Amino acid sequence: MKINQFVRHLIWITSFLIVGHGPLQAQDCGISVAVASAKASYALDDLIAVNVTFSTQASPESLRFIYTALQDPSGVFLNIQPTRDLVRSPDLPALSGGIDTRIQIPAWRTLTTQVYLQRFLDGFHLGHYDIPWDIKVPCEGKGKPLTAKGILGIDIELERNAAGKNAILQSEFAEFLVAARALPLMGTNSFQETPFRRQEAMEALGLTRSPLVISYLEQLTNDDSYLQEQAFKGLAKFSGNEEAKRVIYQSLQSQNPSVVTRGLGVLNTWQVHLAETDVKSLLLRDNRALQIEVLRYVGSSKDSKYQAILEEFAGHPDPAVAAQARAAIPQIKH
Repeated sequence: MKINQFVRHLIWITSFLIVGHGPLQAQDCGISVAVASAKASYALDDLIAVNVTFSTQASPESLRFIYTALQDPSGVFLNIQPTRDLVRSPDLPALSGGIDTRIQIPAWRTLTTQVYLQRFLDGFHLGHYDIPWDIKVPCEGKGKPLTAKGILGIDIELERNAAGKNAILQSEFAEFLVAARALPLMGTNSFQETPFRRQEAMEALGLTRSPLVISYLEQLTNDDSYLQEQAFKGLAKFSGNEEAKRVIYQSLQSQNPSVVTRGLGVLNTWQVHLAETDVKSLLLRDNRALQIEVLRYVGSSKDSKYQAILEEFAGHPDPAVAAQARAAIPQIKH
């Protein structure tokens, strides 16, 4: 009881409001939660980072997580409510390959993970926000989950000058780039937060609206398959930006078929149609998987200018390539 009272007192004096956790019983989830802004204040258009900290007591606890939003129907579920002039964020693509797992936190340890309010809420302006939140934390094998709620205080201050803001953003993006490439130590069963740091970094690079992030995403386009995928997803939101277009068109020159395929995916999102000569150049590469992806891109374009190319490849000696060309022909005919 003394330990539980001490934890409650500590949470209170650090201005977190935790309710719904009665006297600890053997079958209850033996964990406490704190939710707090990562910074004292933010400039307009900053990513608003929120630290969610899980602290065990005298015994280890196992939790289920889905990151990026911590909204596992059967595990940790964080709900952040709109207030004032805020609205719920439009649907954003989840990080495929993100954290969806059970994690054991040892006794007397903490796990802190960061979520970004832009994934939950939209419409931030200058001023102070008191944002209601609530959370449910079921511990695996325990009968009663922890439930908690509180108010998250967020201050949005004046916009920084352009030079100062750019320097801060570039420093943050460089740190995210390093964290995104970090891998957990192999051959150890020790408790590690590295997977969360990696996911948080990719979430930040993917959510930010600053075009300064483009050069950092570009560095990930030739990385491992997961980082490639997230980098191209991040680039897709910069439709019309000349630097983003340069990165995507450059990706089509890659010798790595997966890079070319992801670049075509972004062009498809932007509804940009390559010249016939560029499409033909890609199709003449001796790579069956790439040829099929290019033909899919051509079909999804619904652009009749590609008809001659499709008719030519409908007679391709590879049956799979020919079948994809034939399947695309009806798509481009209006």
